[in-house]
Amino acid sequence: MKSIFKISCLITLLFFIRATNSAFAMTPVSDDVLEGITAGEGVSIIFSNIHTTVNFNPLIIEDTDGTSLTGSSGPGYIILPAFSGDFDIDRLETASNRIGEYGDVGPNENDYAYYDYSTLEPKPLTVDLYDSGNSPSWLPGGGVAIGLPTIKLSITEWDSFELIGNDTKDLLSTNLFATISMANNFLEILGGNVGISARAGQGVNIYCNDVELYWNTTLFNIQAVEGSTTDNSNNPATGGVDNSNSLQLNNLLLHGDEHPAGHPDEWGSYKVNGMLSLNMETNTATGRSYLQLEFPDWISGSDTDWSDNMNLTLGQMKYQGVDFGYWALRDINIYDNTYIRVGGRNGNGSSPAGIDFEISSRLSFGSLTYDYGGGENYAEFGGISLCSTVDNVGATPSTWNPSGLFQIGDYDNGAPLQINAGSNGSNHSIELYVPSNSTAPINGTIAMENMRVGGVDFGPSVIKGINVTYLRVTMNGN
Repeated sequence: MKSIFKISCLITLLFFIRATNSAFAMTPVSDDVLEGITAGEGVSIIFSNIHTTVNFNPLIIEDTDGTSLTGSSGPGYIILPAFSGDFDIDRLETASNRIGEYGDVGPNENDYAYYDYSTLEPKPLTVDLYDSGNSPSWLPGGGVAIGLPTIKLSITEWDSFELIGNDTKDLLSTNLFATISMANNFLEILGGNVGISARAGQGVNIYCNDVELYWNTTLFNIQAVEGSTTDNSNNPATGGVDNSNSLQLNNLLLHGDEHPAGHPDEWGSYKVNGMLSLNMETNTATGRSYLQLEFPDWISGSDTDWSDNMNLTLGQMKYQGVDFGYWALRDINIYDNTYIRVGGRNGNGSSPAGIDFEISSRLSFGSLTYDYGGGENYAEFGGISLCSTVDNVGATPSTWNPSGLFQIGDYDNGAPLQINAGSNGSNHSIELYVPSNSTAPINGTIAMENMRVGGVDFGPSVIKGINVTYLRVTMNGN
């Protein structure tokens, strides 16, 4: 059985490389790659450095009956024209010890991640099959176990994404809302395992075991077409560059919450242990189907089975060319039973067509810090919880008891979070909409254990019993 599996994996790999040749401009597969394929207990593949150019066809989303404003909006389209980018896979063997550094931005110019690559043990990609009788403890019930290689995945050069709204499938950018550009996206994988097993019904369970990684993007820029017309070319704060209508994020880094030995100002890797499920579901009462991503409760006695704590550092944010400083989001926790639902919607006369979402989650953040000049020029919000409610609210946050899920959208009662597109011939719009509903489709509680701004401590605060029964946000482009 295992011999057949090994041969099948090799044939599948070769077929994938050949089949994708028409879609991707790829470098030839080197001898190192083919020589690195071995079969012991499973399949082992050692990657050589691979460069690929990826081309995407236009993506067109049609909304057949426009936005929720009945009579003022006809059918509309959301369009992403064709684009391409360069994709690299490189072995991680030796490299710089500094990850995600962006000049001297932030309260501490050493606020980047650190990894001593001299201690790295290169690992191949491995694939094994297990049944319920011999599976490792982290893959209950058996399934496919994938040993992750030590590699760096890079997207170095992308064409700018264009977001277009129109009343036809015309790809001309005359109705451009915005352009979105990125530069130098890096995902470094340092090891670990991913398991995949079938779940009852339709879908799969995905398990992460000691997955260790970093993710860094050096630039993310949104350039709006409509909006402020301020010329910043003579503004000293922008460095003499006209960046009107733009939001720029520099050096966004995902990392862990530990400091490597001997490097107290630098961050270690993000380490993931947990399970998530992906499946299609149908509400038998309403007949609505959707794709659901869920973080199930599968470890007894724990309510945060998706561990370790995530951390995000943003080295610099600029708006219209003006430096808005450094941001840090620490100790991000996703609690059990959090889920996201996504589905399409056909217009039926009473409800517009479009895309539907529902997000039900409990999240906590150790702190959100915004530094805008050093010293006391910062704001910090600590112990943030998004949940259904908080019990035992008092002056001492240590007695608080957050519980339940913060809700955005309500599939079961006909009030999901909707994305619609519409046009009246001269004006094109994209709409974010939650229809009116007696059950308050957006509801929950936001709690903060402390808030400090400009050196002044404002103490704890709780916003309890948030109920939003109707929401509509419209972006118009001419």
